Amino acid sequence: MMVPKLVFWQEIFGKTAEVMLKLSSMKPTILQRAGVSLAIALTLSTGFAAAPARETAPLSPAASLPPSLRFRILYDRAAPAVVGIRCTNGEDLYFGSGSIIDPAGLVLTSITVVPAGSKDIQIFVRGGASMGAEILKTVPEKEFSLLRLRAKADGGPPNSGQATFPHLKLGDSVEVQIGEASFTLGNAFNSIDHDDQVSLASGIVSGSYTLPAFRAMARYAGPILETSAAVNDGMDGGPLLNGRGEIIGILSLNFSTNRWLGTAVPIHLIKPLLNDYQARFSDRDQAREIYLGLEVTEGGIADPAGSSSRPLWISQVYRGGPARQAGLRDGHLLRAVNGEPVATLAAFSELLGKVQPGSRVRLRIAPILETGGAGSAEKGQQVEVQKEGEKTEDLEREIAIPAWGRF
Repeated sequence: MMVPKLVFWQEIFGKTAEVMLKLSSMKPTILQRAGVSLAIALTLSTGFAAAPARETAPLSPAASLPPSLRFRILYDRAAPAVVGIRCTNGEDLYFGSGSIIDPAGLVLTSITVVPAGSKDIQIFVRGGASMGAEILKTVPEKEFSLLRLRAKADGGPPNSGQATFPHLKLGDSVEVQIGEASFTLGNAFNSIDHDDQVSLASGIVSGSYTLPAFRAMARYAGPILETSAAVNDGMDGGPLLNGRGEIIGILSLNFSTNRWLGTAVPIHLIKPLLNDYQARFSDRDQAREIYLGLEVTEGGIADPAGSSSRPLWISQVYRGGPARQAGLRDGHLLRAVNGEPVATLAAFSELLGKVQPGSRVRLRIAPILETGGAGSAEKGQQVEVQKEGEKTEDLEREIAIPAWGRF
């Protein structure tokens, strides 16, 4: 958000005050018949210090836990990967939020926070540290900017591809349903660099519709996810998370004048535009004769074997697809396809191109193992814990998936 243009928030508050004034002049019986109610959402700062989690793993807290504890767990995992951003563009000063989405230091934010051509980009993280960043890509029509941190973390070499930065996993916004839990995190009113706190608000996904026009400083019009969680000044560019702590949208300044709630650009519209910087295959995004219903990523996690290679792993398994129906879940290393070893995304894509619709694809997989410490992998719901003396290859298994044809 550009600092001089705070009239956006004045417009919202002014409209709210106007509605409240009109309602206050109405008779109580009229209000009761109309079923009108007003709610004032208060965003509460959390003053606790989060645990030093280096990997922000997808969350699946036990249903028996009280909501306050589940929120605390999500906050502790996600907050280290949420950043505050400040930059200049010409004579204007911009500020807002962003998310680290890769261990090498890729930061996803909005062009309303970092427009094309911005200079003096500063990234603020919880704990008081700040570092510079460079712009890799700006896509105005999808309202996002992709940055790379210039500084190193934890003593590791900068931009090395090793798991040095805490980061958030990109989720699946296609399968989001209205009523699901949602969370907004960010740099509300410069809370990260001023107060050393990442702001947090909880709500639900309250809508999914199309915004036909720009409002305020927004540059995106199209399908959006709406959330009842608070979106305050300075949170544009920050993440909209699902209940597992995965990014399902990037918070936008655009809004509906009929609904007056926060909105986010769905992450599935952004994912394909990141492929030059994050090696990822999704047969939802890439046209092929067959459909397995999965997403495969190269890198983005530490190699369980301890080498410097970029492991190939299954990062998403889509609901209703053949892979999920066959029992496959995300959070597994991919070792071989139809008996042939695969170590790169290019090799996987080549082998998949040989598969005919109606046949079965045999994937050899192994769980991404948690060996203790701060967390060595970006884990899905089916992550297994490595026992003492147990090797990754001992847990490998093969799963057969029917290859659906496209119509």
